[in-house]
Amino acid sequence: MIVLEPFSFAQKRHLAEVLETWRLYEPVLQKKRDLVGGMQWKTIGGHRYLYRYGPDPVTKRKKSTSLGRQSPETEAIYNHFMTEREWVRDEFARLTATLETQVRVSKALRIGRVTRPIIDVLDTVREAGLAPQLLLMGDVAICALETHTFNHADFDVDDRPIEFFVTTDDIDDIVDAALESLRTVDPGYRFDQHALAFEGKLGPKISLITPQMLAAYARHHELSEADTDTLIASFEAPPIETVVIGRAGHLTSAFVVDPRALAMTHGLESIDPHNEHEDRGQQRMRAMAFAGFAGAMDLEFEPAHLDIVPALQDYLDEEAQSDGRSYL
Repeated sequence: MIVLEPFSFAQKRHLAEVLETWRLYEPVLQKKRDLVGGMQWKTIGGHRYLYRYGPDPVTKRKKSTSLGRQSPETEAIYNHFMTEREWVRDEFARLTATLETQVRVSKALRIGRVTRPIIDVLDTVREAGLAPQLLLMGDVAICALETHTFNHADFDVDDRPIEFFVTTDDIDDIVDAALESLRTVDPGYRFDQHALAFEGKLGPKISLITPQMLAAYARHHELSEADTDTLIASFEAPPIETVVIGRAGHLTSAFVVDPRALAMTHGLESIDPHNEHEDRGQQRMRAMAFAGFAGAMDLEFEPAHLDIVPALQDYLDEEAQSDGRSYL
């Protein structure tokens, strides 16, 4: 069974251009946020002082801070700020225009598969600085790894709910920050503490998976202590930073759980006798897809990984035969 199909030449060429534009755009966007507000000179008691003003990060109210009395140093600070702000304004306009064109081409070439509400949520998470702590799982992770590896998973995906692996069990601060951010997308969002999920009136459901829940999952599948440690360690491996593209061509960046970890969990589901036969088949395809993504990224499966899901060996062999690569 061939699960991954390479993008066409036109798709690869265009995607490479999009990723290069985004690589330049993202730091400019961050710098633009850093420069929100401005600087001005104020005369107080017969002396001029330089003030930096902008919204308070907590209260959002305008805040003004003195940077000191007029001097060669404060004049240099002022001149640097004004020069940098002008450069950022011009560069942001240039890159935004390029991205707008590329968005239309991405839509025409059918590169992305997630819906706009998913892109909006992921972009909000990115803007809030939470992306490194909320790692994508599930079918949205498949869509993210498609653009990362220039390979298409040859089956339908369901981008709802969004599933995030949270890198800590102490999630209170993350939940509070995420909820504040998500309400800019959908004011109806609330957090269900029992289900560990964000529910919105308009936005998609967002489920959180914690390390503690992962340990319970391992117990459910009767994994040994060593296998449980291996599974959790695979989720805690350095995540994959990539770009997610929507059906309409809009994009944002996100972090994805190591695909070997996701191959293992879907592999476990594919052999769970309690799951329906059709569901086991769907899980098998996802396990093969994540294994294929890992191979495309030169991430090798270790013997400890295969001890957890021996069936993964068969999936890897089958996928390797289809494209001539070895994933071991």
